[in-house]
Amino acid sequence: MSRMKIANVLSISGGKDSTAMWIWAVKEMGVEVIPVFADTGNEHPLTYEYIDYLESKLGPVRRVKADFSEQIAKKRENVANEWPDKLMKAGKTKEEAEYIVERTLKHLHPTGNPFLDLCMWKGRFPSSQARFCTQYLKVIPIAEQVYFPLWDEGYHIVSWQGIRAAESEKRAKMPEREMTPEGYEVYRPILK
Repeated sequence: MSRMKIANVLSISGGKDSTAMWIWAVKEMGVEVIPVFADTGNEHPLTYEYIDYLESKLGPVRRVKADFSEQIAKKRENVANEWPDKLMKAGKTKEEAEYIVERTLKHLHPTGNPFLDLCMWKGRFPSSQARFCTQYLKVIPIAEQVYFPLWDEGYHIVSWQGIRAAESEKRAKMPEREMTPEGYEVYRPILK
């Protein structure tokens, strides 16, 4: 089903590629856009300053942030209810297991920093073997906080991504435009 209204959503990171894409869209193409900055909570202070600067020159930026409060609450329940038996089966005494659970629960609370909270929920830092940062800190929050409300209003979403083919072999193989299984369109205007 084709939708009449189009929402051009630009993912802005504060880097040169997304900035170039935003300038091109607004200044060269005259496209009405919705710039979105997904705050990971782990950005350099200069990145925040630069996003503010861009906003003063190009227009408002929608800022989104992941919240892992529910996931951490469920993890706390798991620690409280399942860890004691698991620890004792692994050879800990009842007192040792209680101490470990108590100490874990003392520290296992949301901090408000999405990156840190994600790592606490997952029980590890992301790595090349466990890549989950972009999905949980950027893709999902943008979808939930920006795309879904726009879909509900009847918009067709075009997700503008400021990536270049020269960045990697994998990116060089990406198409300039494609539809996602979720139903939105991806547009990479500076790919080539």
